[in-house]
Amino acid sequence: LGSFANRFGAGAVLTTSALYFTRQVGFSATEVALAMSVSAVVGIVVQVPAGHLGDTRGPRRVLTAFMVGAALFSAPPVLATTPWALALLLGVLAFFERGAGAVNQGVIAQLATGGRGVLFKAYLRAVTNTALGLGSVFGGAALIIDERWAYVTVFVLNAAFTGFASVIDEITNDPTAVEAK
Repeated sequence: LGSFANRFGAGAVLTTSALYFTRQVGFSATEVALAMSVSAVVGIVVQVPAGHLGDTRGPRRVLTAFMVGAALFSAPPVLATTPWALALLLGVLAFFERGAGAVNQGVIAQLATGGRGVLFKAYLRAVTNTALGLGSVFGGAALIIDERWAYVTVFVLNAAFTGFASVIDEITNDPTAVEAK
């Protein structure tokens, strides 16, 4: 459920973000590409240290922290008024999202026990691809509306869904919550 929510929001943002920043904010395609490239570099650099942090502090705890950070920084890119501000905000978001992605692999390895790792990963991949596709449909609606409020709604929805995913992750990984069920 958490993976579905997280990827649904991501699908919507992936569909709309470049056009939002060029059509609504007024950045050039080159400026948006540069800002997204900066965030990609941040995402590449953070993965190994994030994995190490997950190994030393516990992957579920670190994953939750990265996901909360991603939830908090998913919507602020809509506030960027300069390409440098956009690069900074997307870089911070990439730090948390890619850090979560790296640590998530360790959590998956812990969950996929009993020789069923490939089946579990295939199931998870199907869930995430479905969510991305449905999120893209939602993002497509914002593209059709093509108003600033529709694009901002997509970013806010992504933040809310990422926050929901982090709460679901925390609840399902909290031993006291599981015992209470």
